[in-house]
Amino acid sequence: MTLKTPIAAAIVPMARAGRSIARVCLDRCGSAETALAEPLALLRRAQKAIDGLVLQNHPNAVVHIGEVQSKINHLIEVIQSVLPRQGRTYSMEKAAPVVAPLLGEIPALIDLVAGLNVYVPETGELWR
Repeated sequence: MTLKTPIAAAIVPMARAGRSIARVCLDRCGSAETALAEPLALLRRAQKAIDGLVLQNHPNAVVHIGEVQSKINHLIEVIQSVLPRQGRTYSMEKAAPVVAPLLGEIPALIDLVAGLNVYVPETGELWR
């Protein structure tokens, strides 16, 4: 299946974030803030790409993109939950069990985003 450019622009950072999370969970060294900076930035880039999608005016498209947006927000919130706060710091040793379940959620999210491909107009225009 060939994906349209806006969908691919959202999927690529998510796939890279998944690989980055896997790497930092296996390494488990350093602070959580340093280790999770790259995956967090990649997920935010994917979030911006998803938020910028122009979809056809279809009720299923609205439901589908809402589900995608809520899931990517959840991924970002989980990563932010282990970042340092006032008087609390996490090492990757402590953060890895919290972040590791995201590895199973990212492929499912990529499939959801790929499902938006049918709602992206061919020309990028909603109306002619």
